[in-house]
Amino acid sequence: MDPPDSPPRWIETNERPDWLAEIVDRLEENPDESRPAFEALAGLDDETRTSVAEALSPFADREGVRLLLALLDGGLRATPAIRSAEESRAVDRLDPRIRRSLVTEVDGEGRATIVIATVDDLGRQLTAAFLCDVRRGLLDAIGESDEGDPIDVGLFEEWESRAEGRAVVDVPELAARLLVGCARLCSPEIPKPALDWLEATLGSSGFSTNPGATLPGPDLDPVANDRIAESAERILDACPDWLDRSPLTRELALEIALREGSPAPDPARDAGAYRYLFEHVFLDRLDLYARMLLWMGWLWRASGRDELAESAFTMAGQLSDHQYAVPSHPFTVAITTRSLRAAQPSARLSRS
Repeated sequence: MDPPDSPPRWIETNERPDWLAEIVDRLEENPDESRPAFEALAGLDDETRTSVAEALSPFADREGVRLLLALLDGGLRATPAIRSAEESRAVDRLDPRIRRSLVTEVDGEGRATIVIATVDDLGRQLTAAFLCDVRRGLLDAIGESDEGDPIDVGLFEEWESRAEGRAVVDVPELAARLLVGCARLCSPEIPKPALDWLEATLGSSGFSTNPGATLPGPDLDPVANDRIAESAERILDACPDWLDRSPLTRELALEIALREGSPAPDPARDAGAYRYLFEHVFLDRLDLYARMLLWMGWLWRASGRDELAESAFTMAGQLSDHQYAVPSHPFTVAITTRSLRAAQPSARLSRS
């Protein structure tokens, strides 16, 4: 499957070399080969990859080649051959259009759901719910397809009811770009159900793993240092299920309860417990919390809650910086206190 090291002569002569035939045939037989093919081409220089993409473009009507071209899209779409192929395909089939979207808040383990409902040019209603993880990307997807009008979005309504107001509804750019961002986190490949529903709902040109398709950086002002502790509390008030429920947290909560007569955990009095819990639990979760905060920042910004968004973006930036990886950081102190406090009743019950 190895392509040549320089633009080959068959681009001008329209010959079909052995390696091109092998790529096309293998992708036609198994479209899932698009990801390994992309990884094999990723190490080549831009000029050679452009030549490969131009050679593949006449076969873009085949699913596997179309998927490979979408993966190569990051720097190659501007070339005339690719642009021409995309425009000619657009004549035959318009990409689906997002009619409704829903993005839920992330839970305490960094998981959320994105639901989009689209209608394609044939009038088909497509609705898909994607299970997302801020570390691992897209985990799974389910979907449904309905014909004709009126549009019945049963799956969408089901998830809207489940969210109980803890979601942003009908901000399609947020939903689409978070989906693309999650797709880029998948390793080694996007799970097939998720990939299939991405293609079905966002379309071949609407879905791309191109980094430029992800959300832009936040442009809100950072929170001042003297407001960080207050901001941490406000974030956790808004996300009450962001608690650590590990056995170690329950153990330390019980120890504090027995030693101190079950008062609220105190970061000054119980400094040793806080430090131990940070070193054995929270230090490894700082990256997770940073990603959860970014997700929530975009949700809050989309819903007009700019003050919370500002706090989330600032906190995410700090937790991503090694100098803030200390047990005394206000966010770490706040989430440790809340986790110990929540664990105390169950700790006492399990002891008795």
